[in-house]
Amino acid sequence: IFLPESCRSSLTSIFEFNLISFFGIEKCAITKKVTNVITWNMISEIIDCDNETARSLENIEKLIFGTAWNYEIIQEKIKNKKFKYWIYEVENSIKGYLGIQFLEEEIEILGIGVNQGSRRKNIATELMDELIEYFEKSEYKKIILEVRESNTVAQRLYKKYGFKKISKRKKYYVDEDAEVYLREKIYA
Repeated sequence: IFLPESCRSSLTSIFEFNLISFFGIEKCAITKKVTNVITWNMISEIIDCDNETARSLENIEKLIFGTAWNYEIIQEKIKNKKFKYWIYEVENSIKGYLGIQFLEEEIEILGIGVNQGSRRKNIATELMDELIEYFEKSEYKKIILEVRESNTVAQRLYKKYGFKKISKRKKYYVDEDAEVYLREKIYA
């Protein structure tokens, strides 16, 4: 995005708000300014899933966890509204993702991950914010997930969002137990 000369010297929050409003973008942040170019970080919801998008989701999951859903399954489940994915992109490169599956009255987190080089930048937190906002507006009553017993970083993130450890699944990950976490909707 090229800016007029008058806007290059300073980017105020008013300018950022007007720019966001002008482009109709819901979630974005200006991350750096290089002369006359602005780079955007953005969370996007995957609504239409073509082969390329599905392969990208499979690849990032494999990169982060070493295993992934097959891209054809991802594509089919998104099209059938059984899965929902949010991605965090920087300069058209996926840095993180959060995938969920819809069950009867609950949402199951299939995975949340951030590339090694992009960690500790609040990407997982921003993705969780998207999920919680979606959950609170939805008719679903709870969110459930499994997490490796050794993944204390993820466990802290889930606890921060009000998830409670409810059980353990022995050898869920073949080489390790999983802890099961749950968050239920709080009704006023």
